Formats: sequence, structure tokens, C-alpha cells
Amino acid sequence: MVRRRSSGAVNALSPDATRDPTAPDVEALEGYQTAEESRPLYEPQPPPLNYSLWDRRWFIAFFWSMILIDCIAAPIVLYFCLWYLTDLSPNAVFSIVTAALGGVSIFEYFIRFWRLWKKSSTCRVLGARRKYLDWFHWNFTLGWVIIMVELIVGTVPENPPIRLLAMPLTSMMWVFGTELLVVDIMRYFEIPAPVRISSIPKGAQLRPAIYSMIEDVVAVDGSGGTEYREALNRRYEASHVFRSLLRRLGVFWAVGAEGMAVVTTVLVFTIGPDAAYVVGWSAPFVWAGIWTVLTFMYAKHMLKKEQLAWTAELQEKQGAMMMTGLSDRGSEIKAEEEGRPRNEIENGALLPGGRDHALQPIPSAMEIPTLHDTQPDAAPDTSRGRSFDMDAPGATAATEEQATKS
Repeated sequence: MVRRRSSGAVNALSPDATRDPTAPDVEALEGYQTAEESRPLYEPQPPPLNYSLWDRRWFIAFFWSMILIDCIAAPIVLYFCLWYLTDLSPNAVFSIVTAALGGVSIFEYFIRFWRLWKKSSTCRVLGARRKYLDWFHWNFTLGWVIIMVELIVGTVPENPPIRLLAMPLTSMMWVFGTELLVVDIMRYFEIPAPVRISSIPKGAQLRPAIYSMIEDVVAVDGSGGTEYREALNRRYEASHVFRSLLRRLGVFWAVGAEGMAVVTTVLVFTIGPDAAYVVGWSAPFVWAGIWTVLTFMYAKHMLKKEQLAWTAELQEKQGAMMMTGLSDRGSEIKAEEEGRPRNEIENGALLPGGRDHALQPIPSAMEIPTLHDTQPDAAPDTSRGRSFDMDAPGATAATEEQATKS
């Protein structure tokens, strides 16, 4: 226990007094292993998105069925039934039709607003305050403002302009198609984000516009939550094939939406009134259905390509690591082979007998003994010559002469 005085100061005599209170416990550190240490150096697969459309297929089918009923069946069926089967005035007919429109969309609008606004939100944009909501919600709001203006202006006259009342869905296509196209053009010219675009802060490098749309729709409407925003960001940063997929899909949807908006607008204001009303409330959904099917097919193909590319790059990285390791080990072995004999020779370890028989230093000229005796008349000592090689020239003759004298 740490003894404290009345002032609250820690007793200096306590063994814990000199310990940093913010430092972790040593025992806790012994068994601690961070996530980075436990994670492999190279992941065998791209970072997962942790989201499955198949698991939510029934909810998706129910939601889009309600949207189709609300935005196609209701306006078209009500228009023809009230126009041709009743004696209501044109203004009354379109007032009823307009009042019945968009119930599901408006309900979804306020549901997603509450999910983003509440303090305990689990789908809020990364690094943003709750008042920001998300990028898709602001675009959705702009689209609904334009639609409300069209419907209000169209139902005020006694004879409402039917062509204007057939434009709401096309106007929504204009809003989202233009936003996709403008953001992708800015990204192409490397213009930084002028405002926060969902998880992309102001001044940051832009990503494909469809990235923010996918992030917002799945996180909020699809209940993916903030975890999906984080997972999508990791996947985008880790995989170049995934980035290429989103860039192409962004252009695909931007150009498609703008092109279909132009075609629908031209048809609404050129063909007959009844046909124009049907085309205006149905053609955008037909186009969206075709584009969705093509998107699924292309995305499935690219995800397979991504996995193959990821595996190939993983093998290449592992091979490079092995070659680097072998090269480093070879350099170490070579250094050991070059350094070890020199050191051991200097220490006498490689000589017979070890260090005790190490090479002695060569004597200097002053230390070399003379071959003659100090007395001039003394006979030379020939005992040293016997140690010479007996196979040398003259060695045999000298030996025989010595034997004769004896």
C-alpha cells in the first residue's frame, strides 16, 4: 500500500514512490502481445469488408419492393384510374397523386437522419461531428428539395403541366449523376476536397465519388455501421485492384446517370402526355436495374481478379523476403569466413598445439647469433650442418670423407 500524507502526496520512502504512475505493470507486459505482433506480416487475403448482401437479401428485397410500389405503381396507377375513371378535375387528380407519392422515401429519409444525429450513433462518419450527417444525406436532401418544388409548382394550376410532374425521378438522377461526375473530374485533376465528403476530410485527396455513396448507404441504410466505413477504408488503401474497380464503377454510374437523365428528359418533353408520365416514373428504375446487374457482374469478376493479384503479389513478396534473407545470411557467412582465420591466426588458434605454439616474432638483426667462435683459431662447428637436408648436393661426399678420417 502507498502511504499518503494528508496533503495527498506520496510518501517518498515508499518503494512505489519513484515509479511512474503512468507506466504499465511489468507483470502485465510479460503476457501482453499487441495486435500488430499477432498479425502476420502479409495477409493471405485483402482486408475483409465484414458485410454480406446475401445475409440481408430479404430486407433488401422488401425495401426495394416498397420503393417500386411507392414510386412506380402508385403514381401511374392512380393517375390513370383517377383521370379516366372519375370526374375529378385535373388539379384534384394530380393533388391526390402527389399526396400519395414518396411515403417510403420520406420515412427512410427521417430514419437515416435520426441514425446519424443521435448521440449514440453507430454509423456516424469517421472523424466528423454528428451535425455533419453524411455526404449522401445532403445530396438526398438537395434532390428532395428539387422534387418538392416541381410537385408544388405542378399542382398549383387548374390544368397541371403533366410533363413537369413526370420529372421527379429524372431530377434525382440529375442531382446524383452530376455530383458523381463533378467529384470524379476533380479527382482526375487532383483537386483537393473543397468540403468534407463523408470520411474524406476537407483538403484531402479525393476518392471516386461512388466510394462515399457506397460507404454512406451501406453504413446507414444497410446497418453496416461505422465498422463498415473503417473496413472499406482499409480495403481501399490496401488493394490497387479494388481502387481501380471503384474508379471504373464511378465513371460507369456517373456517365450512365447523366446519359439516362438526358434521354428521359428529352422523351418526357417530346412524346405524348400519357406516355411521358409513364416514362418519367418508370424509365429511371429500369435503367437502375440494368446498371445494378451489370455492376454485380463486373464487381464479381474484379473481386476474383483482386484475389488472384493479391496471391501473386504475396508470393512475390515472400520470395523477395526469402532471397533477401539468403543474401544476408550469405554475406554473414562470407564475412565470418574472411574474418575468422585472420583473427584465429593472430591468436594462434589454428597452429599445431594451439596458442602455446604460436608463431614467435622474427628476431632482429642484432639478435641473430654469429656462426663462428670468438677464437679465430678454433675449428668451425660443423654440427649445425648435419641438420641440413641430406639430399642436398655435396652432402653425400662430405659424409664419406668424414667416415674415412675416422
